Amino acid sequence: MAEYYRRLDGSEAVEHRDELELLSARKDDLLSRMAENDNPQRWKDAHDAYSRYDEARKDFDAYGRTSDQIKMNKARDDLERILTEGYTYEYSAWRQLMSLLDIIRKTKDSEIRRRQKASEMITEHQVQTLIGQLLHIVTTNISSPEERERVLAELRRIKIGV
Repeated sequence: MAEYYRRLDGSEAVEHRDELELLSARKDDLLSRMAENDNPQRWKDAHDAYSRYDEARKDFDAYGRTSDQIKMNKARDDLERILTEGYTYEYSAWRQLMSLLDIIRKTKDSEIRRRQKASEMITEHQVQTLIGQLLHIVTTNISSPEERERVLAELRRIKIGV
């Protein structure tokens, strides 16, 4: 969580800032735990267990000894345990990470759309400036009071606040 607060303090103000920073901190935490639990030895152990199983199976096929059947079952059980551990920890962590990255992407997309909409909006100040410029154009370019009043009436009709 310290990473979350560190990121939050240095971020630019955006609507989804809190969510993005929390998701990013969670992603970093997940990656850190995945690195800590990364176990290349697991693959060597799985290979060794399979080799023991294969050797015991060949011996059992050749000689039919019960001891080879026991070795084969033990190696198979070891292999199953190793693969189940790998599946349980690594696959689960990768699924969480992929889901998290998708949520981050969607949140960023949402923020981009929000910013685009915000940039397309006209502010009240901009509207007031536009109205002022329109009034100036009408009053300086239309000399007839009747014409001026007709134009101003039309502007009022379209509700621009004149």
